[in-house]
Amino acid sequence: LKLWIIIRSYGIENLKKFLRNHVEMAKTFEELVRKDERFEIIVPTRFALVCFRIYPSSINIDNGSEGCYYIGKKMNHGYLVNEVNRKLLDSVNGCGKAYM
Repeated sequence: LKLWIIIRSYGIENLKKFLRNHVEMAKTFEELVRKDERFEIIVPTRFALVCFRIYPSSINIDNGSEGCYYIGKKMNHGYLVNEVNRKLLDSVNGCGKAYM
């Protein structure tokens, strides 16, 4: 029913233009992410979805803890990478201008 309303309101051609535009924006965004050494693409872009994360080596490690961080409790590097990426996600989604 929702798709029918969209097609009826905008028409097939406008819907195609809209989708193609978003796919092109995703490709452009993927290129920008690939150029930034702080990020890595996780899987190739499909449709208008770009899967990326902060590259683990771009997160500074406290050398005194032998690859682990101490933030209230001892954490391994993999856990920290996930936490940093989660905070990035929350920050982007929280601003209301873009959603990840």
